[in-house]
Amino acid sequence: MARKKVAKKVKKKKKVDGGLQKQPGCATIEDVEEAIKKAGGFISIAARTLGVTRQAIWKRVKKSARLKEAIDDIEEKYLDLAESELVKAIDGGERWAITFYLRTKGKKRGYVEGQELTGKEGKPLPLHITIERSERVKETGG
Repeated sequence: MARKKVAKKVKKKKKVDGGLQKQPGCATIEDVEEAIKKAGGFISIAARTLGVTRQAIWKRVKKSARLKEAIDDIEEKYLDLAESELVKAIDGGERWAITFYLRTKGKKRGYVEGQELTGKEGKPLPLHITIERSERVKETGG
């Protein structure tokens, strides 16, 4: 008895851009920008706010100079804030802040971390160099 093959209709799903495809009610660039700003630049929070995936936001950011600039502006804002707090800590005599600043910004004045290796009681380390040569025997055709 031959079996009949049953053809199933497979409905192709449209690729959904995590919810940000150009559809009615879709988030605009302005919506995405506002969500990113409100989220302090955290893309996953902005995505949750808009009800879409992180990947959908990043796809939109890659295509939009305006969104890239918005993210850059937020990052600069927080860098400025962090640096101003660091300066306050330095002004307040916080040793960790002073040390951090000198390690990162004071290099040109000689504030670098380095290690000096010495032998016993500060004497120079003995240095032994061994050079090994491999000898190859050439066969000559005769």
